[in-house]
This record gives sequence, structure tokens and C-alpha cells, in this order.
Amino acid sequence: MRPTLLVASQCRSGTMHRHYLMRSKLLGRREQRLQPRRNTMILATITFDNGRTRLDCVIRNLSEGGAKLELATVRGIPQTFDLVVPGHHVQHCRVAWRALKEMGVQFMPAAA
Repeated sequence: MRPTLLVASQCRSGTMHRHYLMRSKLLGRREQRLQPRRNTMILATITFDNGRTRLDCVIRNLSEGGAKLELATVRGIPQTFDLVVPGHHVQHCRVAWRALKEMGVQFMPAAA
């Protein structure tokens, strides 16, 4: 089934985004995610290269198993990294998807 253009929106930075949904979603099909997500605005830091590289990001939504991160660019970020939120344990992440300034991550178990 081909995607259908649903809406175009402008984010806070002024960038225009086009949102595509499959026709099945237009017909009212329910959310397919295993775990519900809640919208957030949590400041965090992505770290990799043994902590030598640090990039600020915002956690835009969150679930038990993953999150959507917003950042300046996703270029140069490896497939796995640590997500640091002040006052919380460091969370190891694997990239599930990438867009220009957003990425979805899956939370991974802590390394032994």
C-alpha cells in the first residue's frame, strides 16, 4: 500500500516537515507499538567514543523500551551509544531509525 501525504507542519526551528501515514492508519487502525509512549521535553546528553564525544539532545517521547530524541543533527552518531539524563542511570541505546534531526532509539540492557 502506498503512503499518503497527510499533513505538513513547521517545527520550532522553522523547518518544514511532511508527515506520511499509511492508508490503513487513515482508516483508523490502532497504534501498533508494544508499549505506549508519553510526550516529554527532557534534556539529555548522548555520549559515545568512551565518553569523549557528548551531544545535547531532547527526549521528545518515552516508553519503557525506547525514546524519540531530537538533536541538531544525527550525522556522525554511531548505531549504539549511551543516553545520560541528569539524576538518572546511564541508559545504553541502539538506533532504531533516523531522520534529519530526530532518531528513535531502543533501550538496551546494561553491559556486564
